[in-house]
Amino acid sequence: MKTLKIASLLLSGSLLFAYCSTPSGSEPKVYSGEQAQTLKNKGSEAALKAQQRLLKTVKGAMAEKGVAGALSYCNLEALGLKAKLGEEMGVEIARRSARYRNPKDAPENEFEEQLLAAYEQAQKEGKDLNSQIFESETHYIYYQPISIPNAACLKCHGKPGQDIADADVQKLAELYPEDKAQNYKLGDFRGAWRIQWAKNLQE
Repeated sequence: MKTLKIASLLLSGSLLFAYCSTPSGSEPKVYSGEQAQTLKNKGSEAALKAQQRLLKTVKGAMAEKGVAGALSYCNLEALGLKAKLGEEMGVEIARRSARYRNPKDAPENEFEEQLLAAYEQAQKEGKDLNSQIFESETHYIYYQPISIPNAACLKCHGKPGQDIADADVQKLAELYPEDKAQNYKLGDFRGAWRIQWAKNLQE
């Protein structure tokens, strides 16, 4: 099995990732071509729309049915929302987190595990977390870090019994028996948006 090693470096305030792998080229590599900013802009637009739409919908569900209602919405609808938006924009939208709530958001491979670990370590060291654009043989792959943006998020992702009400802790256990996404604090690194699209779709 191929070994992938990623180390985070800070250069001029930008978080970069250097890694080495076997020569087959099957793992993503940092994109360094002339289109880097254009590709980042495309990924950033999709990540921003996904974040805004998800937060807006969850906020509405919470206002109408409380935290339990928002949890039920996320359990049933969040993946479909990302798929629909991705279809509209011609990309695939996913979230990746080592501390996932839904197992479908877990890192898919060693590359993503180490990428998330590098972001986590960078935050602990007080470094800025910046988006990155990679490429595989067939796709462009954009990662954008996600942090806990506001106190409302802690009602589902904070400390049980303090930020998360006891009844909602029970609801989480029912809906997400493998939940790892609790005990966050405001501003903590949560994971990353992954936006990818086929190279032959790039304009």
